[in-house]
Amino acid sequence: WAEASGAFLVSWGAGFYALFAPQGVGVSEVGFLAIVGWGTDAVLLVAGFRLLLLARDLVLTGVGEALARRSAR
Repeated sequence: WAEASGAFLVSWGAGFYALFAPQGVGVSEVGFLAIVGWGTDAVLLVAGFRLLLLARDLVLTGVGEALARRSAR
């Protein structure tokens, strides 16, 4: 767990400071996989995490739209 947590922290920081990539897309993933290794479990973890972030953004966008329409009435 310590190696994965440290790799996540370093890769998230690299993605955060990569101004050319929105939400660190690509930078975080490649950084994490470079540190941990390109095993199947690591690739699935990275892909799943990115899908989780996408789902979060879509849900919160829907909630924001619903609240905006509700308050506009």
